[in-house]
Amino acid sequence: MPSITVKEATKFYKKDNRGKLSDKVIMKELKGSEAVVYGARSVNAFVPAYLKKHTEDWDIYVADDAKTVAGKIEKALDKRYGSNFFSVEPAKHEGTYKVKSRVTGRTVADITIKEDEVKHRKVGGINYTTLDFQAEKLKKALEREDAKFRHERDKETLQRINVYKSMQPKKKVKKRVVRGRKVMASLGTTR
Repeated sequence: MPSITVKEATKFYKKDNRGKLSDKVIMKELKGSEAVVYGARSVNAFVPAYLKKHTEDWDIYVADDAKTVAGKIEKALDKRYGSNFFSVEPAKHEGTYKVKSRVTGRTVADITIKEDEVKHRKVGGINYTTLDFQAEKLKKALEREDAKFRHERDKETLQRINVYKSMQPKKKVKKRVVRGRKVMASLGTTR
């Protein structure tokens, strides 16, 4: 972590407000873009407040050039904070770049190239992976031995998703008659 003066750190912390400012800047960059948020932030976009999970960083899928997107987010953060408080670094996994705070050393965003189709929904102008997509991703991660270090965390996130899904009302199938045939409205099939 580069040397930051006390004056610079004070400026950062006053503006940062426990990460709320960086969240606002990143959300502004994501609105209307093709990027898709995944991970805890994605789960939090769909569940009620008591099922939300604390998270400090943003996990973001992009179609191409994760480094350029990370650089764009870093520049927007630096501009809003009024100084060079952020940097872009390659992550452990190829094709992923981190936007990190130069003051705290914490990662504020992980940007990853996603080559496969990602199921997502738009919430507040931002694309978030669906809960079904997240649940499948978590189940796969729980099968991997090399991801054992995060199994407890992933089990708990999956449990939050399952609790939310169990609270959702079952879809009722409405039947209607069209020209002498019953049509199941939700399926569009006839009998």
